[in-house]
Amino acid sequence: MKVGILTFHNAHNYGASLQAYALKMCIQQMGHDVTIVNYRNPKIEGQYPQKLRPKFTKKILNPKNWKQFVYDTIRGIYGQKAWNRQWKAFDQFITEELLDNDRRLIGVDGFECLHKDAYILGSDQIWSSFLTGKLDPVYFGEFKKKERIISYAASLANGKIAESEEAAFVKLLNNVSILMKFVYGRSKYLTGGDLYIEMEEKLAEQLRQLTGREVSTVVDPTLLLKAADYEKIMTTERKLPDGKLPTEEKYVFAYFVVEEKAVEECAKKVARKLGLQLIELHYYHMPENSEANQFADFGPADFLAYIKNAEMVITNSFHGTVFSVIYRRPFYSVYKKNGRVDNLLKFLQISEKHVSSAEEIDEITEIDYEDVHKRLAEYRESSLQFLRENLK
Repeated sequence: MKVGILTFHNAHNYGASLQAYALKMCIQQMGHDVTIVNYRNPKIEGQYPQKLRPKFTKKILNPKNWKQFVYDTIRGIYGQKAWNRQWKAFDQFITEELLDNDRRLIGVDGFECLHKDAYILGSDQIWSSFLTGKLDPVYFGEFKKKERIISYAASLANGKIAESEEAAFVKLLNNVSILMKFVYGRSKYLTGGDLYIEMEEKLAEQLRQLTGREVSTVVDPTLLLKAADYEKIMTTERKLPDGKLPTEEKYVFAYFVVEEKAVEECAKKVARKLGLQLIELHYYHMPENSEANQFADFGPADFLAYIKNAEMVITNSFHGTVFSVIYRRPFYSVYKKNGRVDNLLKFLQISEKHVSSAEEIDEITEIDYEDVHKRLAEYRESSLQFLRENLK
């Protein structure tokens, strides 16, 4: 079967790029001819410019926004060099691994020439008008003729459809044959055009009420693959501050999906307790994170390599947690509220790896990864079975 994937593949974000890679590889391993369609929502495309510049909008006239404008200006001046390296690494990964070196852009009228048997919408928050500027009909399969349209773990940013968008949302969902919800819990198969969507339970219930359709569950695409499946994109070329490779020097790895003081405090405490150096990955290079052990220029391959080789991972990221589990690394997920990570840890029965502050870290305990991966394998298989059944 010829399958096309529509997602935020062009987002310069570790989770976004790796979930796209994982879904593509998984479907490819099933024997299908799969490509990621190079459709680019204009607003998403504008979030990752090659040059970091502050945005001049009417919001700047409001004094409440001046602090952010100054921050964006400093970020552009101070962080451009690191951003260039990060941007190029992502661009190379997207071009070579996701698009197979085919940079041809597909516009809203270009789908007819692709000749696909099925399209998969997702994963990621492709149904969020907050991110896409408005509900983007392409991410709902409105272009379809006879193709099968399957949603796998598509979601919204705030977990709720705005009342003003309900009618348009329901109309657009009529294009989708099969939908799936992403929640870590029990998994079951339902009949009558199941909807597979990534969201919180409140959104699932809202969709049930709006559409009259049932909702089932799947894992995040990154969990469809095993550690060995990511070796193709792995790199160990990145050197630590002392010039040694990750495999030659033990370290604690801290990944900040957003800047939070609690993550820094937890990472420093763990590094001291273990007597290891600390390596930090931030998204932007700024004066406050410009020390020799603080980086902001990694690509997706570097991100994976540093997690794989870490003695301990400290993160406030869902995908930072996911890859810690995949690579069987000791870790702590640091956050006050995060439904996605909560669900994952509860399902894997390792909720004790959630902390909200450094004070909660006392004795560092090991994780029984044999048990964890046994649970993960069962849930992964149910999601794979869903894809097999709907890609015949």
